[in-house]
Amino acid sequence: MLQRKTCPSYSPLTAWSRRCISWLTFGLISKVNLHLSYLTLDLTFYLVAYKRFTDNVPLAIDLDLVRGVEKGVLLALYTNLGINGPEGSRICSEFAQESPQVADRRADLQKKLDRLESASGELLSLGA
Repeated sequence: MLQRKTCPSYSPLTAWSRRCISWLTFGLISKVNLHLSYLTLDLTFYLVAYKRFTDNVPLAIDLDLVRGVEKGVLLALYTNLGINGPEGSRICSEFAQESPQVADRRADLQKKLDRLESASGELLSLGA
């Protein structure tokens, strides 16, 4: 049985076993570093792919739904509204007319604006 020496640097391991342990740990550390680098490469690939996918979703929606509608709109309007037919001018004038509800609302708002402007003018004349 080995006896412990009083020297603080004493180790029961021989030089050969210390060398083997250092080689094993170096090999293990290098393998761990290699696997970690593979993991980080995979992670960055998937993060970039996810970012590109999420960036392209609004573009695809805009291209297909918003801009895709305009492809046949004019043809559909011309054929279904009948504005190119013999009564096209009458149909266009009907479309251009203002609805009675909007005309009444605009008249009410104009009266309110006139009252407010006259009240503002009176207040300014009193303060001057």
